[in-house]
Amino acid sequence: MKQHAQYLIINEPISRVLLLEDKIAETCRLMEILKASVRAPITVITKRANYPAKLYELLGAQHVMYSRLDNVKFLIQ
Repeated sequence: MKQHAQYLIINEPISRVLLLEDKIAETCRLMEILKASVRAPITVITKRANYPAKLYELLGAQHVMYSRLDNVKFLIQ
């Protein structure tokens, strides 16, 4: 996987993207890159309930999950 200016070149098919949100500014930047790079649905997983799901949806996420858990391995299966 190589990163170019505003997109990633990914040589494998991707069926979904799970983005673990930690900082909103970084999430905004990653969402821009992901939207330009993949066609798969993007799910944002965040602990920050103070940001509404609509914000992430406007950034390009199809799904938003709020979780207090640090371990979200169950989503990878």
